[in-house]
Amino acid sequence: MSPASRWRVSFADAEGKALPVSRGFGHLALVFGDWHPYTDVCYTPANAAAMEFAVVLPNGENGVLLDDWALGPCPDEGAINCNPDFRYGPCSYTGWASLNTGALFVKVGEGKYGLNTAYGSSSEPFPLREPGTYRLYARGAARGGFRTVDLRIYDAKGALIKILNIVGLPNGNSVDVLLPDGAAAGSLLVYHHILEEVRVMRVGDANALAELDAARAAAQKK
Repeated sequence: MSPASRWRVSFADAEGKALPVSRGFGHLALVFGDWHPYTDVCYTPANAAAMEFAVVLPNGENGVLLDDWALGPCPDEGAINCNPDFRYGPCSYTGWASLNTGALFVKVGEGKYGLNTAYGSSSEPFPLREPGTYRLYARGAARGGFRTVDLRIYDAKGALIKILNIVGLPNGNSVDVLLPDGAAAGSLLVYHHILEEVRVMRVGDANALAELDAARAAAQKK
């Protein structure tokens, strides 16, 4: 396979009209010159009825050898945001829409990689479909100047209505929040971290927030 070859996934509605998708990496590079598995995970647009998978070849390239490809539901990753622990390898930026200059994967252990976000890298948006209590969790090392992991919450029109932030720690760090009225989607914006894991999770209904806060306060007293 040519390192310059790419694949593209696009969506259309029931009338065949192309649907816009908020994906920074609509074309994903096939970067290995030998056989290698590639995985892309994303949310389909709400009114999608058809999908097109295409391989894009650079000028002068003869072709790409595909052994197999399949479309199907993503296994549960334990988070609402896609690719929360970078399990698809050091060259798969699936789940991330925008990487700042200098952002790249770095090795953080045997066979493990983390994302150096540099000064501001953003995830793809993800739906926040149910009211209730949500958790932002981040594990990694904060590096550099301004350091934060932000969960940005939007309404159905795309207006920003709330920002929740923490700093990622080597043993993990989290904060819980009651999803505000009108919330429809979220995204992550991360500054100066080497992230090993970042997750947005629904952890209960509205009553769960008080219960979690009480349990955390009790644990701190011990």
